[in-house]
Amino acid sequence: MKKNDFWNLLNLLEWKYEGDDEQVTKPVVRALARMDEEEIFAFNDIAKKLIADLEKEKAVRLAAEASGSVSEEELRKILCVAIVNGRKYYEDVRKGKSRLNPDLEFGSILTVAEKAWAVKAERRITG
Repeated sequence: MKKNDFWNLLNLLEWKYEGDDEQVTKPVVRALARMDEEEIFAFNDIAKKLIADLEKEKAVRLAAEASGSVSEEELRKILCVAIVNGRKYYEDVRKGKSRLNPDLEFGSILTVAEKAWAVKAERRITG
């Protein structure tokens, strides 16, 4: 999977269900479940790499932690907001042009690949 494919998949997020992460991510899970396992795992790898790149940016970490001390897990969930809002927003956050709201998080994107793999495995079992 190329990064472009990753970003295109994120365009499938259904924000009309905001507040119900399962419903928001469902179209991405479905699309990934139709792909090869390598593609599913690549999606996960790209998400983790993008978060790691944000974690390296001191200004991004400070902005995400603005409301107080946060754990590493909480920080990752906050950084996920930059990812799920698309490539341009992600790049703006990474470059310090936009700031993350430390009260928002979307860690559910980190479980999408796992859910897609489970759906794919279930389809194989039930045929």
